[in-house]
Amino acid sequence: MIEALVQTEHAHWGEITARNMASLNPELTELELEGIKQSEDRFGEERATMARMELNKAISEAKSIIASPRLTALKNHRDKYLAHSLASTWREKKAGEPMRPVKYAYTNELFEKSITIVEPLHRWVTGKGFSIAESQKISKKCAAALWNGCTNLKMVGHVPGSHPPWCYSDTHDITFSPYGTKANG
Repeated sequence: MIEALVQTEHAHWGEITARNMASLNPELTELELEGIKQSEDRFGEERATMARMELNKAISEAKSIIASPRLTALKNHRDKYLAHSLASTWREKKAGEPMRPVKYAYTNELFEKSITIVEPLHRWVTGKGFSIAESQKISKKCAAALWNGCTNLKMVGHVPGSHPPWCYSDTHDITFSPYGTKANG
């Protein structure tokens, strides 16, 4: 599978650009077109090498996570308390003792490690980049705006026992009402 992705990446460069350049500028000589094709082919080889290296690294890191005692502890916790409500799991029976308890940091640690797997896989399989760090930054900004909007609300025209109050936020220029939310101004 890796080689198929690598070959696709390599094949993408070279012939396509030379053909496009020839159609855009019919005055290009054969020698110039050949130079473009060679340059793009070298770039394709570099991209293919990068794809092979990143995909092999992602597979290695995925194997590391799969073998991780922290993932095993999380799976055991899920099986025992969330999915099946068991007195003991097959992992504990096999070990002859209870598994080590799960710590909150395990999920965060495994999530962070999975980012280094997901991003290159997404890039080389789909041909499109995606930054989870940028997505997290946007999510944090939205969550902060929501939290600050909710904690900085002023009640307007609320009579106890009546419909929910109209509220507005000084910090985010938004009005909240029982009929929806709208931007002020």
